[in-house]
Amino acid sequence: EMEECLRQTRIKYQEKYELLRSEMNQTSKRNFTTASMGRAENQLEELMDKVDECEKEMARMNQEHTKEVMSLKSEITHLQEKLQFAAEEKKKDSEIIARLQKEAGCNGVMAKEGTGDMTTEEKIEEDENASIEQMAFTLSLGKKKSTRNRKVRRPKKPLLNATNQDIA
Repeated sequence: EMEECLRQTRIKYQEKYELLRSEMNQTSKRNFTTASMGRAENQLEELMDKVDECEKEMARMNQEHTKEVMSLKSEITHLQEKLQFAAEEKKKDSEIIARLQKEAGCNGVMAKEGTGDMTTEEKIEEDENASIEQMAFTLSLGKKKSTRNRKVRRPKKPLLNATNQDIA
């Protein structure tokens, strides 16, 4: 009887031990799963923060790019205006040169060997250059010569040696 009671108590405690052991294993599995989930959540948050930072950086870079494009477009427009102004000035200058040549009695074409082989564009360019040179020459005749940068030459003194020394 006593042995029977001990055996039943042992079986009872063995079952309870097994039950507690299985609960403990499940709890540790849950803890492991919970810990894994916690780490995954932390990693997910870090990655989401990085994505947010990248999106902000992309927006900032997009704004900078837009500003740079606007600046370059503005510069292009300004340069086109300058080019158009220069072309208009060249046209006016060409007209003035042609009028001055006509007034001076020039026919606008300088005699030069081989001019028959030149294109019309080359002739026009040559005419413009010749007219500019002629105007510069005409202007230089009207100006007084500047003595500012000219060296003043002094007469050289004779070298003194034993034969021509002045004895006092």
